[in-house]
Amino acid sequence: MKRFLILAAIVAFLPAALRAGDSFQNDLTAVPRKGWFDGGNIELELMSGVVGAPIVGDHTSYHYTDTELRLGWMLYSPHWSGFLRGNLELLANIGGGGVFEGPGSAFGSVGGMLRYNFVQPSARVVPYFQGGAGAFISNISDNRRQEDVGGTIEADLRAGVGTKFFICHGWSLDAEIFFEHVSNADTQTRNVGINALGGLVGISRSF
Repeated sequence: MKRFLILAAIVAFLPAALRAGDSFQNDLTAVPRKGWFDGGNIELELMSGVVGAPIVGDHTSYHYTDTELRLGWMLYSPHWSGFLRGNLELLANIGGGGVFEGPGSAFGSVGGMLRYNFVQPSARVVPYFQGGAGAFISNISDNRRQEDVGGTIEADLRAGVGTKFFICHGWSLDAEIFFEHVSNADTQTRNVGINALGGLVGISRSF
């Protein structure tokens, strides 16, 4: 009789135990870990480096530091196939730096960029290219001996390429190079413009 009661108890509690196990397994798999580039994800970047001009020609020499804080939003999850597999990301940025060679002493910038990430499944290295526009705010125009920058606020156009190196879930180290053009579209009497090359390194966090 005692063995019968033990066996009956096991049979009675076995379905409940199995359901509990299934529930635990479902909890583990119901919400998979979200990918960095999934649509709707937010990315925060902090980048810093140096920019130099001119690229070619006999113009005024400029060298300045550049530090930028960027907020990115994945417009959609990666699709297509092969090398072109990837997604578009919209970024807003604010930054600034100091001029250590050339007229002026400091500048600030604000703008936006559109980036295409080349995303391969499970890749730990992701290249990208990007382009954008914004405002370049400086005191360079206060120097009347230069002809490059005629206004306090000028247009800032950029295009560049970069790479993300993923170090752990949610974090990456980044490096990029870019071309920058600063001008005022002849709205000022001085508008030779600045054509520069820059290099930035930094760190990103995905949310």
